[in-house]
Amino acid sequence: MSGYGDRRFGPDDPITREQIAIMTARAMQLEATSEELAFTDRDDISPWAVKDVAAVVAHGLMRGYPDGTFRPQAIASRAEAAVVIAALLD
Repeated sequence: MSGYGDRRFGPDDPITREQIAIMTARAMQLEATSEELAFTDRDDISPWAVKDVAAVVAHGLMRGYPDGTFRPQAIASRAEAAVVIAALLD
């Protein structure tokens, strides 16, 4: 894990879905992929997170929502974090 560019870590900050994707990809040592994401809000994924989001989606560790979005900037719920942790342990 790493912090923000201004040398802060922010341990009490809420975590976004794209941040969870990055931490998951790094923890699993998934190779970043350039696979095109089909989410309708793919342009909202931060440039530094696109390849890791694609990697966790390709490996089935995270999914989008029924409406076709990924919601990368949304704050992750405890349930979403639990699903990712369960997938990591499976």
